[in-house]
Amino acid sequence: MAILLIYIVVFIVAFYVVHLVTKMMTARKDYTSLKTVTFGDESAVRPNRPASFISVLAIFMIWGAFTGSKLMPFHAPGPFIGETTFDLIFIIYSLALFF
Repeated sequence: MAILLIYIVVFIVAFYVVHLVTKMMTARKDYTSLKTVTFGDESAVRPNRPASFISVLAIFMIWGAFTGSKLMPFHAPGPFIGETTFDLIFIIYSLALFF
């Protein structure tokens, strides 16, 4: 659950940082910026390189966390490794109660 929260926080912070920096650097003044409805309009799609870079970086960080990489500051818990037993008596008893 912590990995999911970190993932969400990274994207929220990145969204606001990229939005703020982009807004301060350039103002878009073309026909697409004047449109009020852009749903389904492929000309309204704009590339966002910082967002793409942050997305790829976040995916690699999550991958590194789950694979146990030494480069990642956090790690996801590994699979359960331990002794387990299979109790045949309990299953037979459960089936006897079912029928």
